[in-house]
Amino acid sequence: MRLFLKIVAVVLALCVLLALLQTIDGLLRGGVSSLVPSGALGAATTLGWLLILIAGPFASVQLWRLRRIGLYAAATLSGFFLAYYFAGLLFLRAHNVPLSPILAYVVFNGVLVVLLASPAARRSCT
Repeated sequence: MRLFLKIVAVVLALCVLLALLQTIDGLLRGGVSSLVPSGALGAATTLGWLLILIAGPFASVQLWRLRRIGLYAAATLSGFFLAYYFAGLLFLRAHNVPLSPILAYVVFNGVLVVLLASPAARRSCT
């Protein structure tokens, strides 16, 4: 379980880096401003970016150190993205958006939440 938690910490750090690069790219191209008027999906996406950019580095470092607060932070982030993609799947998906990537994100984040909330994960962290 400790190896798994370390791998999750590294993947989370990569997600933070990619979100940062995507945010910078969006700011430079002016694409971030199009999220503001796009309703619930734009608001949820902006909230997700803020969460991953603010809480992601903390969660990643603390999870790498096998601290319980990092475990809780990573589970909370994964839970948010599970809800985000599930809501997108049910309510916010445009008709021309493929279903399989969204389902993959829902399954991935669901499994991750279950594993991070497991007693074995809690025992692995101090």
